[in-house]
Amino acid sequence: MAGQARFRVSGMSCVNCAARIEKSLAELPGVGRATVNFPLEELAAEFDDQRVTAQAIAELVRQLGYGCKELAGDGELRFGVRGLHCASCVATLEKKLSEHPAVSAAVVNLSQEEAFVRYDPAQLDQPGIFALVTAAGYQPVAEDAAADEAKRFARERAWFVFSLCAALPIMATMLLHGNRAVGWMNLCLATAVQFSAGLTFYRGSWYALKNRSANMDVLVALGTSAAYGYSLWAFLGEAGGHGEVFFETSAMLIAFIRLGKYLEARARGKAGEALRKLLRLQADRARLVVDGEERDIAASLVRVGDLVLVRPGETIPVDGEVLEGSSTVDEAMVTGESLPILKEPGRMVTGATINRTGVLTVRATRVGEATLLSQIVRMVREAQSDKAPIQRFADRVSGIFVPVVLLLALITFMVWYGALHQEFVFAFKLAIAVVVIACPCAMGLATPTAIMVGSGVGLARGILIKRGSALERIAGLQVALLDKTGTLTRGEPTLAGLVPLAPADEYQLLMALAAAEGSSNHPLARAAVDGAAQRGISAGPVSDYRERSGYGVSCNLQGERLLAGSERFIRDAGMDLAPLAADAERLAGQGQSLIYVAVKPDER
Repeated sequence: MAGQARFRVSGMSCVNCAARIEKSLAELPGVGRATVNFPLEELAAEFDDQRVTAQAIAELVRQLGYGCKELAGDGELRFGVRGLHCASCVATLEKKLSEHPAVSAAVVNLSQEEAFVRYDPAQLDQPGIFALVTAAGYQPVAEDAAADEAKRFARERAWFVFSLCAALPIMATMLLHGNRAVGWMNLCLATAVQFSAGLTFYRGSWYALKNRSANMDVLVALGTSAAYGYSLWAFLGEAGGHGEVFFETSAMLIAFIRLGKYLEARARGKAGEALRKLLRLQADRARLVVDGEERDIAASLVRVGDLVLVRPGETIPVDGEVLEGSSTVDEAMVTGESLPILKEPGRMVTGATINRTGVLTVRATRVGEATLLSQIVRMVREAQSDKAPIQRFADRVSGIFVPVVLLLALITFMVWYGALHQEFVFAFKLAIAVVVIACPCAMGLATPTAIMVGSGVGLARGILIKRGSALERIAGLQVALLDKTGTLTRGEPTLAGLVPLAPADEYQLLMALAAAEGSSNHPLARAAVDGAAQRGISAGPVSDYRERSGYGVSCNLQGERLLAGSERFIRDAGMDLAPLAADAERLAGQGQSLIYVAVKPDER
């Protein structure tokens, strides 16, 4: 199996749809494995590219009645293009892209303003392709899955609101069906709901039955059609003594099911928000250094080997190696460490981390999808797509669920109407209730949604889950072992205590510490200043402030030279720390970080 591909699948109504796609693809020669994740609406397929193509797989899914769009993989890029006006623009851009030796295929779609490029990753990358598009006079735009998700969410919400607004008047007047004017109004409203908001269930049923299977759409279409059809028949006077009308049943059922679709879309959007928040940590702009000059460009245009200048407070745009400068970098979003790490020439930095103090010149080593942050996002997506053992069991049960429900509905009607001699309308309503209420999605959707939401919540709290099946195994854990001290923290340091050396007291020590650290943005400095503020001490005015990255700060306060920083920083200034050695060893053994504060005698 040499080929692998991922697809975005739309139009699925329940896990039975996912199971039908998997079954149909398993029968396609050359396909080794096909897994559909219903909540994420994604299909992952492994296949023999000598026998079948990704395009053939997508076409088969479309023939089953679903939308299918291949997601870009390694060596493939799909992106939006702005500035296309006519077929000539398409030809110009395709020619420009195809002229590059690393590009094997380039297709531009004018109506959708979209381009697809297949290329050799060893010779070209995303920034390089975007640069070619820009050079041709057009604007490349990265594909935005979040925008598609937002449109889907808005669409489901609109259908739910429409269904509810149409169903409520029918419910409010359900006891006035004897009034012909009210009856005609309810008939019109029920018809509007049945064949607009409910049309998707007919479409899904058609494709399901066409492929000799049954899904949730079949249940909903049968139940609502039976209620609507009988009510129409009775309203027109064809039901004889059983002329009871219940248009509210079909309308409210569709509204409730649309509410379920809306809540599913909402849950899917919230679970994906953690990934989008992570991606938003990436820098949008980069300061490129070319021949000693700085150029402000989009971060997506940075290529491997480019030099990037990063100033204090800025987000590092790419993974790379520090060539010049020295600074502390906040890597909490990657490592979870609350304290910044000193970066000097030769050290590696990670994209989306924050440069705290000095100016760094970084040579890009990984950009775009190759960065560590993108790999983290990809791993979380794979975890959300993974099927836990309990989910596979639920999928098998859901596959036979619909025929069983239909049989039970028929038995229910026959027992109440035939054996117990109840009225036709009463037995008919019970049969409809069995058909509609017995929705297999509650069973088939719960586990994949739990995996998706759990992975997203974990990511938001700094926990990466490599496989969704791991979440199921976690339920049996009794002991958790952590591989390092300080793994479980609040993520930010706080002032824990003070150890003054006579003749100074805690008040004098804290006032000097707040003054020295007041102008620093180091997390330990911020913790010291906040701790002083909680005790009613504010940082005093200082002059001749100097900060040495990774070591400490020095400044003048009321004619005295203050020093605050690491043990090495104070020793290098010629200060004797022997009286504090015992306390320092004790506090370090407790896992606490130490800041030494001193007044340099020769500069008083």
